[in-house]
Order: sequence, then structure tokens, then C-alpha cells
Amino acid sequence: MLKESKLIEELKREYDEKLKKLRQKEKENKERIYKKLSSALFKDFEINEDFKNEFNLLVEKFDCKNTKNILDKINNLYDFNHRNDKIDTAKKTIKQNLS
Repeated sequence: MLKESKLIEELKREYDEKLKKLRQKEKENKERIYKKLSSALFKDFEINEDFKNEFNLLVEKFDCKNTKNILDKINNLYDFNHRNDKIDTAKKTIKQNLS
């Protein structure tokens, strides 16, 4: 009985380890897919303004609150980076004009 109990516990531990590895692998695969999709979306946003407008209309139509929040954050970051680039460019131009 004791041997059987230990064997069952060992099998359960092995099962849990394999399940944990499998879930980790699945999570990594999902992350890789999400990265590919997001980069494809960003390329489409940059290239095709109609795509961006249609996508935003779909988000509004289906009331996708999480997607709205994420897009707002992305747009804020994009605007921030864009402004900083312009500010840096302006600073460089001013420095060049002063020298």
C-alpha cells in the first residue's frame, strides 16, 4: 500500500511537471503569435489609413472596451514618441542655427 501511494504521488508529480511545461510552451507560442499579429497590424496602420479607420469603426461598433483602452495607450505612446522626435529635431536645428 505504501509503495502504491508513493508511486501514485510520483506519477502525479511527473504529470504536474509535464503539464506545467506544456502550458509554458503554449504560452510562449501564443506570445509569439501575438507579436507577429501586432507587428502586422502596425504595418497595416502605417501603410493604409483606410484600414486604421475601418478597424476603429469595428472597435466602436462592437464596443470593445479593452481594445479601445489598449489603442488609446498605443496612440498616446506613438504621439509622445512622435512629439519627442519633433522636439529633438527642433533642438538640433536651433543648435545648428546658433552655431
